[in-house]
Amino acid sequence: MKALPWLAAVLLVACGGGGGGDGDGDPTSTTVVLRSQRTLTGMVYSFGEVNFDSLVPFTGDWGEFYAPTTRSRQLFAFGLESLPPDARITGVILQIHQVDVIGAPFAKLGDVVVDHVDYFAAPGPDSYDGQNLQRRIGTLSTSDSIGVRSVDVTAQVATDWEAGRLWSQFRLRFYSELAVFVDDENDLVRFAYSEMAGTTTNVAPALVVTYE
Repeated sequence: MKALPWLAAVLLVACGGGGGGDGDGDPTSTTVVLRSQRTLTGMVYSFGEVNFDSLVPFTGDWGEFYAPTTRSRQLFAFGLESLPPDARITGVILQIHQVDVIGAPFAKLGDVVVDHVDYFAAPGPDSYDGQNLQRRIGTLSTSDSIGVRSVDVTAQVATDWEAGRLWSQFRLRFYSELAVFVDDENDLVRFAYSEMAGTTTNVAPALVVTYE
């Protein structure tokens, strides 16, 4: 199995009695929260530049700052290696906090959808639209309102786990952006990463994983 230079932070939030079953032979479910890692979270531009150091990663269009139709997408990774080796994953929810909106990205670009990707060892230009395991696995956000967004990623994380991958990785993008909206304005949405200034642990991106 592949090794990562870090361990995901794990918080036990629910359990059914330590894995011994309920007396009828049924397995006990345990739920854990896996937090994303800042060093493996970032942004990639449509012109190929990767930025994993910026304090302001965004998804959307940079028409004013760069040029019309210049886009960016955010990348998130969650370590799985802290799960028990014999775990059977039964449910996973991806939770990411939408913290800022600039311009009118949803009106111009559509909804924010999630791709299941495998962009490591090192993210690069291909991470903008390539290295796909499965495109458009769900819709994360459809409006400007600030708050937590979630999408079910059970099948994708279970696939990663069964394939021996020690991470699950996701890319956020606007779904209709290929129907290019051309202007000189920035239309962007920002989703929180785990070490953003002022971010609390309740806001940091998370995979809520239930397993038996």
